[in-house]
Amino acid sequence: MNKKNISGTKANYQLRVTNYRSGFTLIEILISVAIIVIISGVLAMVFIDVFSANSFLGDSFFIEREASATLRDMVQEIRTSSNSSTGGYFIEKADPFSIAFYTNVDKDATKERVQYFLSGTTLKKSVVEPAGLPVTYATTTASESVKTVLSYVVASSTAPIFSYFDKNYGGTSTPMTTPVNILNIRLVRIAITVDQNAFDDLPPMFVGSEVGIRNLKYVQ
Repeated sequence: MNKKNISGTKANYQLRVTNYRSGFTLIEILISVAIIVIISGVLAMVFIDVFSANSFLGDSFFIEREASATLRDMVQEIRTSSNSSTGGYFIEKADPFSIAFYTNVDKDATKERVQYFLSGTTLKKSVVEPAGLPVTYATTTASESVKTVLSYVVASSTAPIFSYFDKNYGGTSTPMTTPVNILNIRLVRIAITVDQNAFDDLPPMFVGSEVGIRNLKYVQ
């Protein structure tokens, strides 16, 4: 074998060795795939957490807005309550989880019977239009509309939604005892706690206010 052939053989051998060493072994490929899978899993978890956080914040904002709007309506309606269109007293019912009163919610010639009441964890609003001759407030399908105004409401005997105070209320007075004498009510305290995520560690949301009945302000 001449020197030229020997040189060619060595060159081919070196090329084959170089190509072999420049490739990936099966173990290296498996390790690379495993790393890619782990990174993909971590990124997926991050995206899920971000999506969940955005969803929670969006829901919380919506619930807070609904709670504030509900409280605003309640304060306005209770403040402007007055005698019914049949001559009935301002307030018809005053319980820890329900209040019924008369006010003009649609700016017409008559007063509606408005009731806010808790049904399970849902706060609902009932509006009854007076009808008939003589005029009556009948809770029938034709004259009453009931709608949900707030969900996930939490209340108990020690944390009522409605508390009532008489003319002697001085800011730190204790509420009137139940059953309440509705003729003595001059101020209503509203306290609404909303806990959309009862099984999470996040604190519940609270909105509240105190409202005096304008037309009873100077009644002794």
